[in-house]
Amino acid sequence: MKKNLFFTILMVLTLCMVCSCGKKKKTLDEYRDEYITKPAISLTQSDSTEVRALVDNYLQLLRNNQFEDAVDMLYYMNGPKIIKMPDELKKPQLSMIKRFRGVKYELDRIVFSQELDNIACYVVTLFEKEKNDPRPNTAQFFLKPVRVDGRWYLTMADSQSDKTGTHGTLIKN
Repeated sequence: MKKNLFFTILMVLTLCMVCSCGKKKKTLDEYRDEYITKPAISLTQSDSTEVRALVDNYLQLLRNNQFEDAVDMLYYMNGPKIIKMPDELKKPQLSMIKRFRGVKYELDRIVFSQELDNIACYVVTLFEKEKNDPRPNTAQFFLKPVRVDGRWYLTMADSQSDKTGTHGTLIKN
């Protein structure tokens, strides 16, 4: 009786192992399709080129200490309409940019998601430091490129202009 139970259990285990070994391994493309989120909007090369040019121009103005001109590039989503950033938002934005004046401004990444929800992350190096200096010397900032009526604009991902509590984006950093 014990021998029959032992052989039955052994057969079931062997059958389980044989059946599980037959699964096909996924290819790299299959993993990409499964785990990488695809953009919700269709983009062309000209879209990414236009956004990159806007961000590069903005960063160049910051590098040249032309902070007012950089802030003048920014727009504001007023409901479904896009308008130049209002003065009441320009002033604190300009103050923040001047407060975090850096020695270097570099684009970190651009993430496209939806027409009104994209991010461009840039890093400001606040001061040069020695290799073994443990102090942090960089700060990250986010622009929010939006496409309205087929044209791209730079807006800010911030809590003052966004009433949803998401700082203007659903994209997770």
